[in-house]
Amino acid sequence: MRKRIAIFANGWSSELIQEMGKSFRQVAAEHDFVRTGYAVFHEVATAYFDLMESDALLAVAITNETEFALHLKEAEDRLAAGEAMKLDVTRARSNLYQAREEVIVASNDVVTAGAALMKALGIDVSHGMRDEVYPAFGDGLTTMRRGFARTGYGIDSAFDLARTNAPAMAIARARLRAASRQVDYAIADLMPSVSAQIGINWADPLWVWHWGIDAAQSIFTGFRKVTAVDRAVVALQTAATDVDETEQQLSLDLETAIAVRDNASKKLETARMSVVEAREDLGLVKQQYLEGEASRVDFTEAVTSYARALGNRISAFYTGQRAEAALFALVYPTTSSDTLSRYAPMAEAFARGEWVQAYHPRFGVLFPTLSGVFAWLLPIDGVQATQIAGTLLWVAAAYLAWLLAKHLFDEKTGLFAAIRDLFAKTPDAKRRAYGPGRFSF
Repeated sequence: MRKRIAIFANGWSSELIQEMGKSFRQVAAEHDFVRTGYAVFHEVATAYFDLMESDALLAVAITNETEFALHLKEAEDRLAAGEAMKLDVTRARSNLYQAREEVIVASNDVVTAGAALMKALGIDVSHGMRDEVYPAFGDGLTTMRRGFARTGYGIDSAFDLARTNAPAMAIARARLRAASRQVDYAIADLMPSVSAQIGINWADPLWVWHWGIDAAQSIFTGFRKVTAVDRAVVALQTAATDVDETEQQLSLDLETAIAVRDNASKKLETARMSVVEAREDLGLVKQQYLEGEASRVDFTEAVTSYARALGNRISAFYTGQRAEAALFALVYPTTSSDTLSRYAPMAEAFARGEWVQAYHPRFGVLFPTLSGVFAWLLPIDGVQATQIAGTLLWVAAAYLAWLLAKHLFDEKTGLFAAIRDLFAKTPDAKRRAYGPGRFSF
């Protein structure tokens, strides 16, 4: 029988260290695949919201064209009645032509955005046009498509989430660990090859045993292995630098996305108030123009202001959605996907009074209604409303469970009261004067 044992100076098998390095590189490759998926998601989400914005701006341009067409008709009627000049009709017709040009430009933007979405989805034109793959939804003005509920975390909490969840950080850390194991492998491979042998031979009636220790190290091989250690150390330093650079880039991207999100939220709030005021001003100017108290310039300015306010509201809304998509790709939040994509938008739709969007035939009515009431009564978003509603439902369920347990295990009226009475009637319990309350079950 012969046994050969190889011992390395650092106590690790060089083959084992090399396999660990390969496993860490495999982890980095898997996270790189996940990061690629999020990059594709961000590209598709950005193209989608660009298309939704283009659809809505086209609806604004069409609304603007309609207003100027009505204005031209009114100017022609007033000219026929002798209440307006021919110059008013000429200017009204010029405004209408300009509005039609804006419709053409907006239509081209829709086509371009649709092509960009098809490209992001990987759909060739031969497989269908944009209207066949994703038709326009509504008029884009009364209903804007919300893909993400507004997040409320700041840069600190977002960075903490990103350092844990972001695929880029996971890739950098896995590569750092792989580089560290490569250094260990290079150092272990640098040591001399040491082996011990022991053998036992038996031939009746003799026993023969022998042992020996071998050590070998080539000078030229040693120099090559020292160089491998140096290269591994440089790779480890590079990997550590990559971790720091990834954190810095992640922090910069997060700060930019959060700043865009917050600015878009403020602009959206201001734009909504501007739309209300511009709509009221347009209605007032229309009435005054028909009564001869407002000029064509006033009407043109009112229509332009209303269209500009609508465009600002749409741009602010979809800018915020693009920022939320960027944050999602960077942070990969741990909030439940059901909360983000289902219940939070339903609660916000309930708060806005959009009943078609607030309920769904496959979901219950209680939770969306309760979440929507909180979103309507309190200055919070859909995610926070669902969290409050969920907490209240859990508290209610715990209270009902406590009442049920109290009813089942009560000493006098509980489920086990009859069993306690039975145990109390046994001879041993009577001898010791045990009552039903003595038995605790």
